[in-house]
Amino acid sequence: MPKSQYVNKEVKDGDFIQVVSFVGGG
Repeated sequence: MPKSQYVNKEVKDGDFIQVVSFVGGG
């Protein structure tokens, strides 16, 4: 499951950082 595409499709500019932090940072 591609994380990049998932983030781009699911979240927007605002939630992008939060999701990236959650998926990448944990």
